[in-house]
Amino acid sequence: MNKTLIVYQSKYGSTKAIAQKLALILGPAAAIVPSDFNEKYMDFDTFVIGTPIYGEQIAEEIRKFIQNNADWLKKKKIALFTVSLYSSCEKSFSDMHDLLGDCVVWQGSFGGVYDPEGVDENDSRAMKQFSKVTGFSNAYKNCLDEKSFVEKAVEMKRLLKNTLSMPQKQLKDYVEKFLLSHNTCTLCTGHDREVRATPIEYMYFDEALYFFTEGGEKFAHILVNPHVSAAVYDSYAGFQKLGGLQMNGTAEIICSESEEYTKIASMKGLDTAKLQALPVVLHMIKVHLHACEFLSSEIGRAGYEVRQTFLWTENPHEFCQRE
Repeated sequence: MNKTLIVYQSKYGSTKAIAQKLALILGPAAAIVPSDFNEKYMDFDTFVIGTPIYGEQIAEEIRKFIQNNADWLKKKKIALFTVSLYSSCEKSFSDMHDLLGDCVVWQGSFGGVYDPEGVDENDSRAMKQFSKVTGFSNAYKNCLDEKSFVEKAVEMKRLLKNTLSMPQKQLKDYVEKFLLSHNTCTLCTGHDREVRATPIEYMYFDEALYFFTEGGEKFAHILVNPHVSAAVYDSYAGFQKLGGLQMNGTAEIICSESEEYTKIASMKGLDTAKLQALPVVLHMIKVHLHACEFLSSEIGRAGYEVRQTFLWTENPHEFCQRE
């Protein structure tokens, strides 16, 4: 499984906090400072290097780490991030690129936190002088936008992913075999701050999931927000028997009088005449599948990365890995 090492330097804690949040999203991952680096980390698959920016300069500890390890780092996939209140950091990225070359697959900047009461005397003096020259406020400020941070972190993760990808046509066979060998999933729906996870029986047909249901709060969410997620998985039985599928798609409520409703009901062995005679309506939800992430030891034994992404459509809407 792809492992990511985040190497960062932090003076007042902003870069450390960002590195630790990245480790949550990029996991399996570890976040360390250069002084804690040793040879055991060299076998990590991908690396993220982060530094605060002071006076348009990267942290000296980060500069030395890159210089001392550039020869083997160039054989890895690298992402770079900087933390700054106001700098574009282009010069800083250029300096790091000069040392690392084409192995850098992502770079980006995050806003930091400035607390005038928490900085040392030299930085306080420099910040006051900077404020006089530019008019930049010397008051407390938090420039880290959480939504933007998450979007960048997910993009970073996608670009750092291992390249041992199974061809999509072959992967589809594995995905569909897994779906057809199961019949129950967790269907996740939500809108605003309300979310719901529903254990429910499904049927997979023609690149879609179908559900029969008497109703419930999931419809309250689907009517407002049709974007849903579903998970199918095996019980954990060790790393040699991993099997789990996370999917996203768009939900549609199928009319009980439609030909599609009758067809799916018939395939499931249900008599539509008897269904219509019921005192309540048995509703049908159809989820048009867009993309999925498949964790499979079987695929690993075939020589590929155990975690694979499959796309039912070439342009899935904002698919985000949730783990």
